[in-house]
Amino acid sequence: MGGFSLKLEEAEALLLRWMKQGRKATPLKIIQGLIWQEGYETGSIKGELYPDVADSLKTWASAAFGFSFIHH
Repeated sequence: MGGFSLKLEEAEALLLRWMKQGRKATPLKIIQGLIWQEGYETGSIKGELYPDVADSLKTWASAAFGFSFIHH
């Protein structure tokens, strides 16, 4: 990814700087995506839904709005 050769501390500092700057750098987005994915898969991160959301999602799905969702 970009041909950088950084020490761990340098990479950490760069990623933290990008986050603080609100950068959309591909390496940062990949790492953030992996963190979110692991968090959801392990259950350490859970989404919160308002009470009416589940019914709305079911209604929209049955109306064929072209999306699907997973219910656990």
